[in-house]
Amino acid sequence: MSFAALLAYRRSSQHSKMQQNQYTESVALQDPLTDSDGDDSRPEDRDRQQYMFIWNQTYEKWHECLITFNAPMLTITEFEDEKVEVNELQLLHLKQKWYHGNISRREAKIILQDFRGGNGSFLVRSSESFSGKFAISFVHEGHVKHVVVESSTDPVVGILYHITPKGPRFHSLYDLIEKAQREPVIKNHLFEMVLGKCPPKPDMRWLHRGVKSLSQAEQLLKRDHRDGAFFVYRTKSEHSPYIVAFRSGSSILHNLIVATPRPNAGYSLNGLNTPVLYKLIHYFMENPIHGTTVLKYPVEDKDPLTTNCAVAIRDHHRAMPGSGEHLLSFSTGSLITSVDTGTSEEGLWRGNHRGDKGMLLPSSHVRLLTKDEMEFVSDLKTSQRLAESQAAQKTLNFRTHILDIKSDYRVIFDFSPDMQPTTIVIEPLIKSLRSYRLACQTPEDLEMWYHVLHAARCLPKSVEELSRSSRYRRGCTIC
Repeated sequence: MSFAALLAYRRSSQHSKMQQNQYTESVALQDPLTDSDGDDSRPEDRDRQQYMFIWNQTYEKWHECLITFNAPMLTITEFEDEKVEVNELQLLHLKQKWYHGNISRREAKIILQDFRGGNGSFLVRSSESFSGKFAISFVHEGHVKHVVVESSTDPVVGILYHITPKGPRFHSLYDLIEKAQREPVIKNHLFEMVLGKCPPKPDMRWLHRGVKSLSQAEQLLKRDHRDGAFFVYRTKSEHSPYIVAFRSGSSILHNLIVATPRPNAGYSLNGLNTPVLYKLIHYFMENPIHGTTVLKYPVEDKDPLTTNCAVAIRDHHRAMPGSGEHLLSFSTGSLITSVDTGTSEEGLWRGNHRGDKGMLLPSSHVRLLTKDEMEFVSDLKTSQRLAESQAAQKTLNFRTHILDIKSDYRVIFDFSPDMQPTTIVIEPLIKSLRSYRLACQTPEDLEMWYHVLHAARCLPKSVEELSRSSRYRRGCTIC
C-alpha cells in the first residue's frame, strides 16, 4: 500500500474514532515545550506517543507503527493489521484442476493410483493432520508420498508459503505450485521432485456445503419432484459425517453415511464400504439405494455465492476525493462481513469492517466470495493464528524495537519541503544494529519531534549546531 493511502486511512480512522469518543489524543500532539493543562515538567521527563509509518526495505512498503519516547529510549511498535488480507492471487488455486480441496490422505492416494499418471503426478489438498495448512500428494517411484506446505506470517506481506524452512517463500499457493512444476521445490537428501500431471477432480456437484440441517434439506428436495433426485450434505458427527438425502416416489428419505474405522478407513452405506465418498455415491447412481430408486438427478448447489462476505478489490478511504464520511473505509484485500446487497441506494451495499458496522460501501470496489473461497479464508485465518502461536516470540521481537537513541543510534531529520513524506532516519552507531526509517504524518509533527529529542539532549552535538544555522532555516537535511 502506498504511503498516501496509508496516511489517508489513518487520518480517516482517527477522525472516526474521535467522533465516537474512543480516540485518546496523544500528548505528543501538544506543544512540545508547554503543557496545555499547566504542567511545568520538562518535555524529556514525559512519555511521548504518536502514530507514524515505518519503511520495510525488504518488501518496499510503508506500514503503521506507534512511537513511544521516554528519554533516552525510543520504542517502535509495528502493527500487524487486524484484517485478513485476501487478494486474487491467493484465491487462484481454488480454480486449478490440481486443487482437490478437503480430501484425506487415503482419498488422495486412491485418486492418484487410479489416475496412473506416472512419476511426478500430483494433487493439492487441505492437510488432514495440520488444520489450516495445505498438503501436496505426489507419486515418486510408484509410491504416493505427502508433504505439508508450511506457512509463516509476516506483519507486512501477510502469509508466505514454503516447503522447507530454508527454501524459497511464495506469496500464494498458486505461485509455489507453478514453480514446483518447473523446478525441484520439493527435495531432500534422498530425491528431488518436479511436479507433473494432475488427475481431474471427481464430479461432486451433488455435495452441498450450505445445508446445515435436515429441515433445510427437506426444503430443497420439495422443489424437485423427480424420483431419484438427491444430494449429500455434511453433519457434525465424526461417526456419520455425511447424509444422502433423496426422493423415492413421493417420500423424502435421509440415509446416514457412516465413517468406517482404520485400517480400512472409508465410508459405508447400506452395507457397502468404499475408501472414498465419491465412489460410494457413484455406486448408488448405478444401483438401487432404496427399493428400485437409483440416485439419478444430482440437485446441484445453485447458490455458489455467500450471502454476507465480500473481498475488497480496490482501496476506498473516506479521505479520498469524492468520498463521504458515511462510507466505509477499507484497503484492497480487506474482508467485508455481513454484506447487505439489498440497499435502496444505487451502487451501494452495507457491510462491517474493523469495528464499523452497517456502513455503506461502493459495490464497485468489492466482490462477493464464493463458498470455496470462504473455506479458504477460514483456513487463512486458522493458518495465521497457528503461525502466530508457533512463533509468538519471534513475531513480538519483529514488531517491537527498543532503541537507546542517545548511546547506540544517530537521529537524522529531513525537513526538505520537496521530500514527501518527511522522514526521520535512525542510524546505528554499532554495526550489528539495523537502521530505521520513520515517516511523520505532517511536517509539523516532524518539527515537533525534533524539538522533543533536542530538549531531551538525544541529538548529536553537530545536529544541534546545524539546527541553529541558516541551512536549517532554508529546510536542508540535517545529517
